[in-house]
Amino acid sequence: MEAYKNVTNPDANYTVAEFRSRFDERSSVGIKVRGSRNSITDFCAAHIDLSNFDDDEGVGGTEFEMARLCSDMQTPTGQTGFFHIFTRNGATDFSSKFLIDNIGLTGVGTAFLMNGANFNGPKRRLHVDDATDAPQFRISQTYNLDPALGVYTDFQSTSSGDLLINPQSGVTDKNVGINLSSSNLPTSTLDINGDLRIRTIVPNPALTTVLVVDANGLVQSRTLPNSGGVAACSSGLFNNYVTKVTDQTLNQICISQIFDDGTYVGIGTISGFTAKLNVKTSAINLGIYSEGLVYGAYGKSTGSIGSSNSINGLYGEASGASNSAGDNVGVYGIVTSSVPSAKNYGMLGKSEVTSSENTGMYGIAKNATSKNIGLKAYAQTATSTALNFGIYSEANGGGLAMAENRGVKGYAYGSTNINAGLYGLGEGGSAAIGVHGLALSSTTNNYGIVGETYSSNVNNFGIYGTAKNATNSYGVYGIIPSGPGNRYGVFGKVNGTTNAGSTAYAVYGDAGGSLNDYAGYFNGSIANTNGFYQASDSLLKTDFEQITDAMEVLSKIIPYTYSFKTDQFPSMNLSSDKQIPGFVAENIQQYIPTAVKQIIHPAQYDSTGALTAEAVKYEGVDYSRVIPYLVAGYNDLKKQLDDCCSTKM
Repeated sequence: MEAYKNVTNPDANYTVAEFRSRFDERSSVGIKVRGSRNSITDFCAAHIDLSNFDDDEGVGGTEFEMARLCSDMQTPTGQTGFFHIFTRNGATDFSSKFLIDNIGLTGVGTAFLMNGANFNGPKRRLHVDDATDAPQFRISQTYNLDPALGVYTDFQSTSSGDLLINPQSGVTDKNVGINLSSSNLPTSTLDINGDLRIRTIVPNPALTTVLVVDANGLVQSRTLPNSGGVAACSSGLFNNYVTKVTDQTLNQICISQIFDDGTYVGIGTISGFTAKLNVKTSAINLGIYSEGLVYGAYGKSTGSIGSSNSINGLYGEASGASNSAGDNVGVYGIVTSSVPSAKNYGMLGKSEVTSSENTGMYGIAKNATSKNIGLKAYAQTATSTALNFGIYSEANGGGLAMAENRGVKGYAYGSTNINAGLYGLGEGGSAAIGVHGLALSSTTNNYGIVGETYSSNVNNFGIYGTAKNATNSYGVYGIIPSGPGNRYGVFGKVNGTTNAGSTAYAVYGDAGGSLNDYAGYFNGSIANTNGFYQASDSLLKTDFEQITDAMEVLSKIIPYTYSFKTDQFPSMNLSSDKQIPGFVAENIQQYIPTAVKQIIHPAQYDSTGALTAEAVKYEGVDYSRVIPYLVAGYNDLKKQLDDCCSTKM
């Protein structure tokens, strides 16, 4: 082992340590550890050479470096911390075969070389480079000395940029599986367990083959049948019939049930045509069944102006039900959809044209011996969270100044018994609503339901609602979602009158007077602009007794400032203010018990009747009943002050 420095050329490498097979100067192989470098082309600042020496170094002998391991790669901008393995093939081919750079990118191949100021480093965590026309990467399951044998998969990037994947077992080509496991091996050249998406398919109408999928999920090709491949199932009667391809047998065409003579189309019939499409069936079901993304059935009829004939977009006539229990339905529409957010209309009537009167759907019923119903609607669903509307009506002026816009307008007249312009009945559910009105998204006035009544000298009810025998019973239930403008769940207005003897109430509430009946219950703040009056006339009162212990009672009542538990009782809309002055009901109840009463905040339900908040029992204080004690205490205190002052004088 020796160490020296080249004195004549200070920039040259100097050997730090050298190991030879013999301990003399003419050893044939050895390991040499070097430090520093002689020029930028030497690449490595510190490296280990695996060498073959056949003569004394520097005395005319020959030295071959078979491999070099570099611990630090030198670049013009400084040392960057690379790890290189160089190999030499002959006297001139000295190139890097393996490289790990300073950020962990690893390269295998011949392209990753240092050439002056340019350095072609790897571009991925593992970058295999080989420009030859052979696979660059192999993963093996079973190794074999013969490169063409064994169990392996070769990956190759071709000169044209294609990727080749070639699994092999000996000389047998194997399969590629995607999303499979070792216990569920692929059975085809490409076996995909899951979806396959093809972004682009180039059409070619000249091709006569199609791809089909068999019962096992295998994709196969199938040749389309043509006139030369008609099989025995065809009767040969192809005139005016629409042909069809059979589902099972290749190259087989059969006649269908559709007849087309060029003018009329018949299904189940070849004669007696009265329309462009004629359907004849002896089944009890449907003559025509239509299913579409937009219209199940669409009818359009146009006629000349002034025509005396009726123009029907869709006309249906039904007669001759088999017995008294049967139904005769002129037009029957049913729509179903598996999309939760879709809208289903059994029948949709739409009329939009400039005319004196437009009716989306118009029903006339007469001459029945029991009931005449102009329009009858029934809605039912098995989904407990759905909304059911027997009739849902919407009127929209389209942003124009309209004379009237009414979702539902009902007239009733001519009866000496009961006339109902609009009659609604709700029963048997957790939320039973006879008539439900919803108004939203208006910048001026929004009315869920408008009721007007006049010309009566006994009782007039603009809206009269009765609800009973349900978990939630609402005589009138009004709710308006958030939106612009003014919003009123219930709005009552009484106009002024010159009749001094009349009485008018914008909102009138009547409770039966039991323990938990309230003429009005407000879940939130209350505001008024013109006083708050309680019944106090002596006409209504008896058993008068003067309060004599006011000072003693007041001395035991403790005022507090407090905050409400808004997070614990979110459904009660309690005030979020801090340091609210007031009393505690339990303290007041000890000394003024009539000022405290138990109140039940009702349970809350959503529009489907599902419980959203439990009922809450709590004690409420009528602060007006505390005021007399304050006045009586003031009078007692004033009398004491007056007596004290008069005694001193």
